[in-house]
Amino acid sequence: MVNANCPLVTGNKNGVRNWKDIEDIGQKFNLMFDLVANHISSESKWFKEYLKGNPKYDDYFISVDKDTDLSSVTRARTHPLLTKFKRKGEDIFLWTTYSSDQIDINFANENVLLEIIDVILFYANKRA
Repeated sequence: MVNANCPLVTGNKNGVRNWKDIEDIGQKFNLMFDLVANHISSESKWFKEYLKGNPKYDDYFISVDKDTDLSSVTRARTHPLLTKFKRKGEDIFLWTTYSSDQIDINFANENVLLEIIDVILFYANKRA
């Protein structure tokens, strides 16, 4: 079943507040959507719930021991590959390929894959 609470950028300067606004714009213009499915904002519900310790999100992100040798990982970024966060009072280190506010999601977890498929279906249902 498609998730009616699918993420949407809201409150921008153009006044887009909800999916009805998007549908209205779509009546006049062809729309294109860009889905980035390999990472998620540190401001997202998933990540905030993860940091609170919600067990549903236990394996939604890639946690790595801080002493892991990552010297063979190469990428065009200057910030560290791992970012430290606090979860349930403990320091954890999560994989952040692009920046500390873009947390990589763990597709090894089948629940993550199913949730992302749900998001894709939601957008497809919106004719994206």
